[in-house]
Amino acid sequence: MKKHQYQTIIEKGPVIFTSICVFGSLIVALLLVIFKKFTGLGIFAICLFTLIFVLSIVTMLGLLLDYAYIEDDILIMRYIFKCGKIKISDIKEIKLNTSKNIYYVYDFRGSTVGTINSIAVGVNEMILYLDKLGVKIN
Repeated sequence: MKKHQYQTIIEKGPVIFTSICVFGSLIVALLLVIFKKFTGLGIFAICLFTLIFVLSIVTMLGLLLDYAYIEDDILIMRYIFKCGKIKISDIKEIKLNTSKNIYYVYDFRGSTVGTINSIAVGVNEMILYLDKLGVKIN
């Protein structure tokens, strides 16, 4: 993703922790298989570390593919494989769901166009910019 003036980014801490989980669980599971630790406890450990590996990959995808940015007067919101785009002038309102920490972006038909993670780095500047442009923020 190229650098935009208003965009959300992920923090380094969760990415580093998840990377350690991905590589650590993969290495441990592979070492158990290589050294043929196929006892009851060994098979349990292989299954457990494989599960941790898969869940860490899914978590990493969620971290890396959850962002929003403004480009050429268009708000673009991505979450994993979903992408929502809307011209800033077509935004009816943005509502914060405090229980989920998510901003929901609505068009004038009342449809949800996309979401923005409210705890992402850079979201406050983006929301302030949208507010200055006259977007209703709830």
